Amino acid sequence: MRRSTANLITGIIILLAACLTPGSASARQATWTVAPGGAFTGEGLLHMGNVDCSLRFDGTFFDSSGQGQIQNVTVRGCSGLGNLGWPSFKVPIPMTATRYLTSIDTVAAPLSGFIISFQGPCKITLAGPGGRTDPATMEALHQNQKAEMWWSSGFPGGLTVWDPADCYDPESVPIRGKFTITPAQTIRPSE
Repeated sequence: MRRSTANLITGIIILLAACLTPGSASARQATWTVAPGGAFTGEGLLHMGNVDCSLRFDGTFFDSSGQGQIQNVTVRGCSGLGNLGWPSFKVPIPMTATRYLTSIDTVAAPLSGFIISFQGPCKITLAGPGGRTDPATMEALHQNQKAEMWWSSGFPGGLTVWDPADCYDPESVPIRGKFTITPAQTIRPSE
């Protein structure tokens, strides 16, 4: 458990660096070089408030315009579900590379269209502030050297809880995750 906490703290530091890095230390790009590109898989742990789930997702990495998407999310196991039931993710989840953080060899690529539904006795949806079908945008960072991707709902926020039965307490749930990407990808601005 201690190692998981250290990894989460490292991810938070990277996300803060992405948000706080001045424009001169990062590059906003229109074109990207992705090697080897194409299909990829991510595996790791997603923290959703008190719920932790092991996930595997598949997708296609960015083309030269910085576009990509997650096409499938498989939940492999969860703890802390209580009466929420198993989560499911609305797919595809589009990704768009927005900038390169030179000092940490990392690409910021927000995930749009993010909606998570729990279909247990307490049916809730985690989404954007506009309603159950309003997709949220999550922050995502891809660290080239470690072949890792980090997800975050931002600081201090979270995804809005839509709870028609009024059976779940929090009004928002922070989302944090760390995933190993295979095959390892290198995503950098085109020269």
